[in-house]
Amino acid sequence: MSDLPQDCLDALEALRFSIAKASAHAFLTELRKIDQHIQSVFTAAVNKAYNIHAPVNKLPPELLGRIFLLCQPHYDDFLPRWPSPRSLLWTAITRVCTHWGHTAISLPALWCTLDLSRNDPVEVGRTFLTRSAGSPLTVFFSSGEDVALSRNDVGVLEDAVVHHLARLKALHIVVERYEDLRQLCDFLKGTPQHLLSLSLRIRDSSRGRWIDEGCAVFDKHLPSVRKLTLSHCAAWRHNSFTNLSHFAAHECVDNASEDTEFWHLLASSPRLEVLALNDYCVNCDQPGPESLIVPLPHLRSLQFDGMGAPSTCALLHYFDIPETCDVHISCEPAATDDELVTMLAPSTHSRLLQRAFHTVQLGAKSSSAVFRGRIAVRSGTLFVTGIDNFGCLAGVASPDARLVIMLDCCSEPPTAAEWGHLFESMPKIHTLVVISSPSYAEAQMTDICDALCCLSDAPKPQIPPCPALENLHFYADWVCQITYAAWTVAGFRTELGAPLRELTIHHDPWRLATSCEQWDAGTVDTVTFDCFGLPEGFKSKRTLDFADDMKRQIYVDAIPPHPVIEGKWACLGEEREEWKRHPSRTSPARPILLAIISLECILAAFSTP
Repeated sequence: MSDLPQDCLDALEALRFSIAKASAHAFLTELRKIDQHIQSVFTAAVNKAYNIHAPVNKLPPELLGRIFLLCQPHYDDFLPRWPSPRSLLWTAITRVCTHWGHTAISLPALWCTLDLSRNDPVEVGRTFLTRSAGSPLTVFFSSGEDVALSRNDVGVLEDAVVHHLARLKALHIVVERYEDLRQLCDFLKGTPQHLLSLSLRIRDSSRGRWIDEGCAVFDKHLPSVRKLTLSHCAAWRHNSFTNLSHFAAHECVDNASEDTEFWHLLASSPRLEVLALNDYCVNCDQPGPESLIVPLPHLRSLQFDGMGAPSTCALLHYFDIPETCDVHISCEPAATDDELVTMLAPSTHSRLLQRAFHTVQLGAKSSSAVFRGRIAVRSGTLFVTGIDNFGCLAGVASPDARLVIMLDCCSEPPTAAEWGHLFESMPKIHTLVVISSPSYAEAQMTDICDALCCLSDAPKPQIPPCPALENLHFYADWVCQITYAAWTVAGFRTELGAPLRELTIHHDPWRLATSCEQWDAGTVDTVTFDCFGLPEGFKSKRTLDFADDMKRQIYVDAIPPHPVIEGKWACLGEEREEWKRHPSRTSPARPILLAIISLECILAAFSTP
């Protein structure tokens, strides 16, 4: 004790004298309570003293606050994922220590996102409004089957709109019925000057209610909104939106071609960058206004989902889009080959295919509904899936460099003659890649090789199919014996003076007979040829990659940026069920651990000379 500073010794002695004097006549039970309180006070004081010397608390408050921002969930302002029940777990950092709590509470950017979907006490939401100070607000509101059961959330939403309208940056509302939205519109008044993103979704999909009726949000005119998402709510009929940069609409009209307000909305947004329409219907007998063309020179992504081929073609007629725009089209699951080809035919809508493709990827009709009847145009690549007969695509799309064929289980796979008809329409390709699923490889790949060798009763041609072809790659299951057929193609092309320069055959890894858990590596054999078609090199390597995984990745890359699953935007799906399945993920320690890990990394960086 003699090593302690004299001022600390004096303070402890004065405290001991005060406690002894105050408890001289106390009962035994009172003495125990006094002892417990003394221990808690001293423990808190000592811990605070320790925290002052902790390296983590020597960081500037600004840097500590930036780390806290990384601990909370972040949401896009267009088609955002909805906050989950664990969205507020990051607030546990305010209870770690006094310094952390003061830093977090004094940082407005931490409190500017309101999650009004659990009907928490009103004080919770109002605390966020107070602590967010002057920061721009992002508000998520989601009611249950009856908005009356979300009374607390409605109260906080009204406070945010009435008293903080000037700093409202993003507003996302999901209600069950049209009447619920109309009730909220009673206080959605005024003109939010800084509202950039607006999402309105009505879960009730009963047609007629949300088409024929409507209500004005705020004061009808919303000049500041740049990103608009609507589901079962044709808000453009009662509100004025101009200069949008992002627009997504899901089941909002019965006939887009007869909705003049819809076309006025698009025409008033010449700088539109993203347009996503789901489940729209276009009356092809009565198209939109005569000679209607909507120029969208800045469009980066165009997405149509859940529409028939006639409606898709009719809509594409109305848009003038740049060649750099990515296009994603997902037709009805029952779309036929003829309907898909109709959408690709240049005579149908010249604006879509008036561009050069260096790569064409063709996929057979898949059992997965996500990949049925899908067309994607992106970065010089045309992706088409949902085809039973690839031969029907002859003359529709011809790549300049690369053709990728993904085989699958087809009820009536193309014959060698149909493959030959397709290859004859693609004279420019110099690389052909064939990827097959297990169990469907050998017969279809052999037919492709037969088509490349012109094995038919017709006279032997002087020029082979795909005369510019130099590289031939096969990816298949290890049981597929394609080697002989591939060598036949190489010899045939050498005879006609159009030799291959590279032949690659990939065989998948295979399961060992002695174990269901262990796999032996597959092989990738590559043969190179000289300009006369004579083999000049051979290389073989082992691989753990599967052909089916390669094919799946191509499909995944073609999925649109805003997929629609089970009739709703996937990005708007609530995570309640996922949270119930994984309750362990709701641990409040996770944000604290994230903050500690981030702090340790920063301290390590500071300590490095």
